[in-house]
Amino acid sequence: MKKRSLRCLCRGLLVAALVPVAACFGGEPFVLQDGDRVVFLGNGVIEQEHACGELETRLTRRWPQANVIFRNMGWSGDNVQGQARTNGYEQPGGLVGVFKEFKALKPTVIFVGYGLNESFAGPQGLPNFELVYRRLLDQLAPLGAKLVLLSPTWHEDLGRPFPDPTAHNQDIEKYAAAISRIAGERQVAYLDVFTPLRDAKAQRTTPLTTNGIQLNPQGYAVFAASIEHGLGLSAPPWEMQLGDGGVKATGCTVKEQAAAAGGWKVVVIDDVVRVPGEPLRFTWAGARGGDYEIVCDGQVAATVPAAKLAAGVVLEGSILCPEGEKLRRAIVQKGERFYRRWRPFNDHDRHWSYIRGDYALYDEEIAALEQTIAGLRTPRERTIEVRPVKGNAR
Repeated sequence: MKKRSLRCLCRGLLVAALVPVAACFGGEPFVLQDGDRVVFLGNGVIEQEHACGELETRLTRRWPQANVIFRNMGWSGDNVQGQARTNGYEQPGGLVGVFKEFKALKPTVIFVGYGLNESFAGPQGLPNFELVYRRLLDQLAPLGAKLVLLSPTWHEDLGRPFPDPTAHNQDIEKYAAAISRIAGERQVAYLDVFTPLRDAKAQRTTPLTTNGIQLNPQGYAVFAASIEHGLGLSAPPWEMQLGDGGVKATGCTVKEQAAAAGGWKVVVIDDVVRVPGEPLRFTWAGARGGDYEIVCDGQVAATVPAAKLAAGVVLEGSILCPEGEKLRRAIVQKGERFYRRWRPFNDHDRHWSYIRGDYALYDEEIAALEQTIAGLRTPRERTIEVRPVKGNAR
């Protein structure tokens, strides 16, 4: 399957005939505006994203002045028929229950993530999958929300005794192609997350999943970054070059700079809140031997030799991105509250009346956390120092 970012297929043309993403959104780029309500619908890969918060963090930071509501309605083990969603507790089963809740959430943007569980049925299951997937989109259409259809994720080979996923991945690609075709028919956005996960694993030895299927935190970081990139929202590269002419930087604005004690002290504001895992590159050709510390807001992020610093060193981690990590953690806390609020949310407030009071408590906590998130999504000044390690022979 060819590598793709977010694409929209022209009606009636072959799958390979791609048009720009803007065509999927009325000629405009993907934008979230004040008051938008984004809902994630799908299987366990979607559900468990609320425990990592990577995707929501990356979307939230792009529009720091916009109050956007995110709600995760994924369900582990679910398929496009909503089969894993209980029939019990007086809640309508399957997708009937889903749409009941959707009416209350009033989404303006919906990310749809199905196809992985269905792919275990093999090619013979494709016709029914396509039929039901189209039926799902028919039911979503009256909501008037923008749709982003996601491909199934990649099945990672973790070695034996886990099963060899080669044949299954071939089937997953067939289901992804079916979703791509449907996106073309409907003129809605399609995003390939299969290929980025596969390619990311080829460049590392650490796993991206816990069992070959369910993404771990590293897998979710790749998953989220691929969606961000596909939507055309990737943060600009971050680089700081220190030299005799002063400090040059991309991806951030330098507010103050000064040579100090054989090193540099720089105050910057990032273009967007940076998240852990995004590369930050430091270069100082004037480093004169020994080791140097790179310090962010008083915390040592790394110690590197002068030669490496002179050539350019790439760092990543939560110490270098403290605001991004705070934002992600607040989003995870909010997602967990909504998960608890929604999952026992049987037949709205007409059932389980003895826990009805808990709903209001969760709503209060969710509202408070969303205020916290609003305060964290705007980049703040941070002080970065590059300084010689004490005792260096220079």
